[in-house]
Amino acid sequence: GFDQGFRNVLNEIEILKSRTIATRVAERLFERPPADNEEDAYAVLQEPDEGALTVEMVVDRLRENFVRISPISEDVDFINIVAMSSNPEEAATIANLYAEEYVEYNRNASRARMRVAREYLDEVTGDFYTQLQLSQDQLQGFMSEETVVAPEEEARQLLGQISELEKMSYQTRSQL
Repeated sequence: GFDQGFRNVLNEIEILKSRTIATRVAERLFERPPADNEEDAYAVLQEPDEGALTVEMVVDRLRENFVRISPISEDVDFINIVAMSSNPEEAATIANLYAEEYVEYNRNASRARMRVAREYLDEVTGDFYTQLQLSQDQLQGFMSEETVVAPEEEARQLLGQISELEKMSYQTRSQL
């Protein structure tokens, strides 16, 4: 079996090979100004015999003919992005765009994960403080109704609950 690190590399390779990344690269290639002459023209952007060139066509060309993505080895967490073209500038541009779009994709995914985690923690903390407030109010009400010096069983339970909740409160704050 593969170790966890290598499994992660294989997952990242699947992201790099995905239609999502290829589409982003294709869209950026489309933004490039057209070449001045035939030799500088990018093969991946060559007009088809019939109809107009679409992003989808470029995506398919990139995935089928122009780009090979593979792990460097099982021992190293590096990925090889190889773009093939008879035009060296085209090959370099495609490989670099793949790397840039992959980095951008990961940055956005990390931000999204952080946002979800933050929202979850805010929600949990909010629920927790509501619960704590409720317990304190119950205890307050009980104490003012009973006006007891020695807390009865119910009051003892409420006090225990409050100290437990306060302990959790400090733990939650330190985790946040």
